[in-house]
Amino acid sequence: MLIDAIVPFGDAFAVLTHGGSLTTALGVHVSAASLVLLTAVMLLTERPAAGSVERPAASSSRRVGAAPDPSDA
Repeated sequence: MLIDAIVPFGDAFAVLTHGGSLTTALGVHVSAASLVLLTAVMLLTERPAAGSVERPAASSSRRVGAAPDPSDA
């Protein structure tokens, strides 16, 4: 995610070097890069909610859609 933030900075550089306006480069591309960086920071610093416990899924030896086993009754 952090690597993806480099792309809009490269786009802003391309806009500036090919005659584009500084306003466009900053307004569109640098703001997009900032949004990607903010999202990356939020994802990388996310913590589990207090009181939430991850439990492993119960495993079953029966296949989905299999006929019921008469010995289970």
